[in-house]
Amino acid sequence: MKLIVFDYLNIPRMNILVSHFLQLKTDDVDYLSSPQSVAIKEPLFFGRKGSSPKCSILYGISFDKIRALSRKNVRSLRTLISTFRDEEYITTIGLQGRARQKVVVLVALKENISALKKTKAYFHAYYLSNMLTHKKVNFKDKSLVDKIEVLVNDQINNAWENFALNADKSGWDLSSSEFQSDGYLIEIA
Repeated sequence: MKLIVFDYLNIPRMNILVSHFLQLKTDDVDYLSSPQSVAIKEPLFFGRKGSSPKCSILYGISFDKIRALSRKNVRSLRTLISTFRDEEYITTIGLQGRARQKVVVLVALKENISALKKTKAYFHAYYLSNMLTHKKVNFKDKSLVDKIEVLVNDQINNAWENFALNADKSGWDLSSSEFQSDGYLIEIA
């Protein structure tokens, strides 16, 4: 039997790669798992695996869903929109489910966003999910949740540059990624 190896990322491959990246000390990363080693670990049947983020990621959702689940006030939503104009995506934290107890990471994508920016958006969401679970955040403490979001937003560009550089060295084509989403692409007038 032959193993099929892809050098572009989908969600299961990205989960494996980002999980590996976050387990390493980010300053000392010299390599990431190659497409060949990820192909061995990638599930044949898609579903939640050990490398999946601890908080669910709702990827490619509507802005209305972000508004409803994020608990953000109008001022904070306007800040998200201004970030959206530059970054082409929004990543934030929300609560869903009965009694709004399930923590989720929310991602909205701008219309005509590049595959590379889609990859960065998912990386950002996974990174945020990882930070939330490692800090063992009490989500009733909204100020602490907001501080974690700010902390991640301050760190994300350096972490992304390190990840992207090492992914490229390991043979990944980040500009050809294909992520399944909820199908919403948002246009800002």
